[in-house]
Amino acid sequence: DAFANLWDRHIAASALEYYNLLIRQRVKPGALVLDAGAGTGERTLALLRNSRPGMVVGLDASVGMLSVARSKIADRRVRFMHGDITRLPFDDNIFDVVSCTWAVETLSDPRAAVQEFVRVIKPDGVVIYAFCSLPEGTPGEVLGRLIAAVASEHSPLTHLLGEAERPF
Repeated sequence: DAFANLWDRHIAASALEYYNLLIRQRVKPGALVLDAGAGTGERTLALLRNSRPGMVVGLDASVGMLSVARSKIADRRVRFMHGDITRLPFDDNIFDVVSCTWAVETLSDPRAAVQEFVRVIKPDGVVIYAFCSLPEGTPGEVLGRLIAAVASEHSPLTHLLGEAERPF
């Protein structure tokens, strides 16, 4: 959760702003939403703040993260499940929206997850997902550059892309 807060405020802020806009625009009242890769429930909370879903199913491979999510969110419209987003345990065409943030890039087969998202949405449904790729280099080099950029008052991360491209 501590890293998620740092990520949300300093690295992913513009992407999250766009994500929240899409949630407000595309999640209709009463929608059935899958939060794939729900983690500790941060995006589940964003879904609840930015829309009025009928039900949100948060699915994640980490039992520990789901435990944190359950302790944070006591909303009768939300249930959490343990599972693999590359093999969703749901029938075809049942969700109105599939949301997935920063989970597909952690998989050995990201394409399998996206195919599953498309399989479980209704014909008029929508998939909203965000992902990132890290710069090349050793993990220490990448982490060092990332920490230096985030720690900077004038973070170069905000200048890498044009305003219109940042959400993507």
